[in-house]
Amino acid sequence: MTEVILSFGSADGGAMFAQWLQREIVQRKGYTQSISVYLDTFALEHVPGTEYVMKEIRPTAGGLASLNEGWNKYYKYAVSVAHSMIFVATKAWFASPYCKYEMSYFIAENQARSKTGHSQLSGIALTFPESEITSEFAGMALIPAIKRYVVVDDKKRLKLTGHYYDFWIVDEKTLQKVVSSIS
Repeated sequence: MTEVILSFGSADGGAMFAQWLQREIVQRKGYTQSISVYLDTFALEHVPGTEYVMKEIRPTAGGLASLNEGWNKYYKYAVSVAHSMIFVATKAWFASPYCKYEMSYFIAENQARSKTGHSQLSGIALTFPESEITSEFAGMALIPAIKRYVVVDDKKRLKLTGHYYDFWIVDEKTLQKVVSSIS
């Protein structure tokens, strides 16, 4: 059963961050299945019609993506059964049309739940200095965050190729706030 949904922009290390965040939440919340934290890259892997492709993020880097024409059906269903949704509000998130759909699913689900008397889907947003927080985030738990690159020495990091160049996480204090905000 899905407990938490992740909404993230894949570019600029977002996909790698989401995979890291999913593993951290599953472990820290004691969930027994990885699907408890919905990440479409993994949730769709056994769905007919899904294909895995390497998507180019920059000329020297790519990332694995699972593509399925019906991704939104599965995502909407996960939103309908979850109790929390985490938005990784980076520049890549705001630039992604898919993330805009995901926000609209969150809003629509909460409107539907309010009509039926069901508990609202809790919204949590990791806000970065580049975030452009809009009115859609009103009422969410806003958690300020800073990208912490795994390779911290910029001179070394800038020489890396592939996804390691963009691999970032958040600090322990921020991660604890995220985990404790999950209802």
